[in-house]
Amino acid sequence: MNKFIYIIVGLVVIFGAFIIGVSKYRETVQVPSVNRESDHTSVDVGEKMAVASGTYKVDAEDNAAINWSGKKPLILGYVDSGTIPIGQGEIVVSGKGVNTTAIGNFVFNVNDLHVGNVAKKPGQEGGLERHLKSDAFFNVEKYPTASFTSKNIFKVAGGAAGPDIVSDEFMYTVTGDLKIKDITHEISFLAEIYSKNGAGDQGGAGSTELHLKADTQIDRTKWDMTFASGNFFQNLGDGLIDDMVDISVHLIMSPASSG
Repeated sequence: MNKFIYIIVGLVVIFGAFIIGVSKYRETVQVPSVNRESDHTSVDVGEKMAVASGTYKVDAEDNAAINWSGKKPLILGYVDSGTIPIGQGEIVVSGKGVNTTAIGNFVFNVNDLHVGNVAKKPGQEGGLERHLKSDAFFNVEKYPTASFTSKNIFKVAGGAAGPDIVSDEFMYTVTGDLKIKDITHEISFLAEIYSKNGAGDQGGAGSTELHLKADTQIDRTKWDMTFASGNFFQNLGDGLIDDMVDISVHLIMSPASSG
């Protein structure tokens, strides 16, 4: 009987020590939080803020670019992706609060299109780049640039951002003309636009930057890129390429110099 009591007491002591140890561990170990900015090299200082009126420009030397990806829908996991550099761009913001509006224009250097990943064909990036730059797609010899000119950038009304948007405080609806190969079509998409204090040279707060983040899709065939499209060719099999191209961007723009 005494032996049984000793065993019970021992188990209680061990369990209590384990609980105390876990509590101490939780007090000393910091669990890293998810950082949406972690894939960008710039250092951000402070919280997101409403965008102030003014003109903001893309710094092409910072390797500003849009990210693209295309897929072959009949091959599981087959996705090619890369970037198209932004040669120049600016956004002019006016108004405050819910009355904030903006206009913008951007020029893309399609002739410098880059392939980052080729699905299931490592080492073939150069071949895909040449193919995308040919007249089967962008025809960069004749059309080295593309452009987007916004018509409207309006703040999203409360509750109108949709169920996938956590907060619409910084959400805007962007509508404008996308011009590729001298063909222009209107597109519209949601974008998160906000300001942050950029990091200064000594690590302190620097100038206020404008951030623009967006994800959308375009139908490549509208701009005469019909190669391997199921809507234009039959019996393509595994060679079928999806008409829809995914586009994503995170631009960090600086205030235009007053001088």
